Amino acid sequence: MEIGSEFHWSDDDLAPQDTGVLNGWMFFRSGRDCLRVIAMEQRSKRMTVLMPELCCQSMVDPFVQQGYEVVFYPLHEDLTADLSSIKRALQPTDILLSLSYFGQRTVSVTDAKMLRREYPQIYLLLDCTQSLLPAPEEQTVYDAVVSSVRKWLALPDGGALYEKKRTVRRCGSSPEFSRIHKQAMEEKAAYLKNPSEEKKHHFRMLLAQAVHLIDSDTALSAAAPESVERMQRLNFMALSTRRQKNCAVLMESLPGMEGLRPLLDLSADAVPLYVPIWADDRDSLQAALAHEGVYCPVIWPLPQECEAPHTVAVDIAAHMLALPCDQRYTPDVMESVVDVLRRCIT
Repeated sequence: MEIGSEFHWSDDDLAPQDTGVLNGWMFFRSGRDCLRVIAMEQRSKRMTVLMPELCCQSMVDPFVQQGYEVVFYPLHEDLTADLSSIKRALQPTDILLSLSYFGQRTVSVTDAKMLRREYPQIYLLLDCTQSLLPAPEEQTVYDAVVSSVRKWLALPDGGALYEKKRTVRRCGSSPEFSRIHKQAMEEKAAYLKNPSEEKKHHFRMLLAQAVHLIDSDTALSAAAPESVERMQRLNFMALSTRRQKNCAVLMESLPGMEGLRPLLDLSADAVPLYVPIWADDRDSLQAALAHEGVYCPVIWPLPQECEAPHTVAVDIAAHMLALPCDQRYTPDVMESVVDVLRRCIT
């Protein structure tokens, strides 16, 4: 059994033609490239961005590399923003980044509207990577929405950007990353059909090369044409239904497990990237699950620029583990994940 980790190459998540789900969006190599577009476009007017203490380094880097000051705002235990802290720090021309934690927004639509009334010139930005797409109303409230779509299905590369006032930006592509990443996914698909340690070692080596490329390249890059075509054919309804069913199995099974609890009270209609849990001994549990073939990422180490994080961010960064719930799997497979969890905590 091998559950989680990188997607293998597959067409299972695609509809026969463009589904229209991402109509009006622009496509770049990654979510961080989408954020890089915003940073480049806005730097003549704004040089400060506010974002939550608990976030990915790849969200911070595009702004730091463009010379922005990054101000981190604290969170409550339910991962909503401390609005009083935002108001104390916010200046009229700042960028305010709201992050979706698996469907839970740090700044709600209601609060975003309120802040817009008080600070009409602020730039409101939503990163909804962990819930894939925004609600329709959010596309009218936020100035821009970004999503790293490549984390959701088999794509050579792919981030999507929606801007309320669209600025067409033409840029070259980075074929080396998409080529290596696709090859790794194809080799993983072959490995899953006929496993061998040699095949596993090679596709993992390719994945490491791809990660190094995307981490080290600070140039803006468009998505590969194949990725754009696949994103436009995303079968969002089928993907959502499968993830919701898988999520329900995990959420219903967690209560009563010693040392574990759901990190968030996910709603029945949530479509999360993962199911986040709190584990008292996170690192040991992660290692034990990996030994059983269940691969659960840690999201996230605190950004290096966040020098004095508050207790909530520190505690969650030390205890949060992300359980796979994606469309590759069925509820029966999720039941097997639950069995592995029970074995690992006893």
